[in-house]
Order: sequence, then structure tokens, then C-alpha cells
Amino acid sequence: MIAPPLTGATVVVTRPRPEADELGQRLSALGYRVIINPVLAFKSVPFDMALFNGIEVLAVTSARVATGLSRLLASENVTPNIPVLAGGTATARAVGSLGFTSVRDAAGDASDLARLLCQDYSGQSIGYLHGVETARDLEALTATICQQAG
Repeated sequence: MIAPPLTGATVVVTRPRPEADELGQRLSALGYRVIINPVLAFKSVPFDMALFNGIEVLAVTSARVATGLSRLLASENVTPNIPVLAGGTATARAVGSLGFTSVRDAAGDASDLARLLCQDYSGQSIGYLHGVETARDLEALTATICQQAG
């Protein structure tokens, strides 16, 4: 096996945990000295689960919402067979691992998820579980895409 060109070099991993730990292990196995120093931390925040009563479809854009989804399942506000639309493959996998049986992968990002919502779920009651801060405004994006689609 050929050693990586920077074997023995120090690498600072700033990703949030647990991804930082996983990446650190892989880098250590390649011979790097690893310092794990996450610049972000994620934590679950309380939310009113009753808001999800009567929801026909769930939309998620991040695998990080898995904690909230598992709490929804435990509360019986949603059932495992509710359709869940995931923005990407990693998110779809995380949702599926919780026991949801009807997971659709938009295979992209928030724009792809918004298109899927407009095409196949227009007029349905959609619950959007997300973090306090998001990279994109899925609600506004979906409204714009649906309006453009006519």
C-alpha cells in the first residue's frame, strides 16, 4: 500500500459529531494525526407534537431531524406508514432506519424536494420537521415552484 503524501501530518476535523469522530477514525487509519474540534453542535429542541395531528405527509431536508421523527413516532402523533419525503439519500436512509415504511428520496436538495411536493402532494396536509436554522426556506421555495408550475 502506498502511504498518503501527508502521512504523519496533523489534520483538524471541524465537522459536527458524530461525523467528526467517524472521519477522524478514517484519517487516523491512514496515518494522520487527528485533532477533532467541531465548530458546530446539534441538539434536539422541544416542539409541539400536537401540530402534527392530521398531517398526511412529512417532509424532511436533513438526517439530523431523526431524533424529532423518532419522538413523533413514540408519541403516536404519526404512524410509521405516513409518507415521508426526504431531500436526499442520506436523509432517506436515516428516516427509513427509524421504521418509516413509505420513504421517498427526492435525490437532491430542497429544490428537488419542493418539486416533488408540488408534483405529487399538492393540496395535502404536509408537516415539515426542520431545524431552527435552515440553509433554504423549503416553504417559500415550494410556493414559488408550485406557482411557476401553474
